[in-house]
Amino acid sequence: MALHLPYGGSSAHRTIGCPGWLKKSENLPPKPPGDAAVEGSLHHEVMERCYRDEVTPEQCVGIVYKEPGTDITREYTEDDVDLTNIAYNATNALMDDLDIDEFDLEPFVELVPGVAGGSIDLLGLSEDRTVLLIGDYKFGSVKVGVDESPNLGLYGIAARKDPKTADLFKQVKKIVFAIIQPRVKGTIITWETDVKWLDTYQKQFETAMTRDTISPGSHCKYCPAEPYCEAKRTQVMAANLLGAREQDELNAAAAIVNEVEAWCKSIKEEMYLQMCRGVPVAGWKVVEKRPSTKWTDE
Repeated sequence: MALHLPYGGSSAHRTIGCPGWLKKSENLPPKPPGDAAVEGSLHHEVMERCYRDEVTPEQCVGIVYKEPGTDITREYTEDDVDLTNIAYNATNALMDDLDIDEFDLEPFVELVPGVAGGSIDLLGLSEDRTVLLIGDYKFGSVKVGVDESPNLGLYGIAARKDPKTADLFKQVKKIVFAIIQPRVKGTIITWETDVKWLDTYQKQFETAMTRDTISPGSHCKYCPAEPYCEAKRTQVMAANLLGAREQDELNAAAAIVNEVEAWCKSIKEEMYLQMCRGVPVAGWKVVEKRPSTKWTDE
């Protein structure tokens, strides 16, 4: 597994929306990955093995994925094969459609060495070297957008800057961003752009890295500092003061309701994590669930 840099693909949207998130997150302990994240990493591992070792998902049954830096493991079983096969077959079809002749899985590219970049799930170049494919696997069930994706945009500008992959861009006229998500209808969604878009995005991203302003919004989701962010708390409290007596008040409250719910969830998760570590939280305690007993035969 590649090194995780301070500014990576998964945090690119957050970096542009709230440049100060990284400074705000300093010294916070990392959160353990959830089951969904570990499952997604397992499927990523299998996809990489399929192309690296020229095997099928069925031939990967039995491998055990270990989450880096933890004791968390997950075995790849026959129940996992169908989902990976959808992604595997869709990837092959996409590369055929784009006439991809040269490709690499998980190349680690850096925009700023040691600071910004990450591993690209799939980087491909067409036979005539004019079409570049940047693909990202998502194994969740919530559909992920691809148009002007900050995530894939960062991978694009990093790949263009990194000496290991810069030569791929010499003749490129079209760049295709692709989200490969086997749990959603259609599996693949794409968005096409050109190197001029990368120029604009690079300026935007590099400017964001020089700033430390805090601006809460939908990009707060998964931010490690969200439970401790005064700006986010102020935003939530402001929403709490809105009533529903007037249409304008209702509309304003409705616009932020998903963010408020996500914030509440992040607070509860952080409280649970800290209490499990022995940190007291006033008015709360961890209580083990009482097992329910049921007769197997009346």
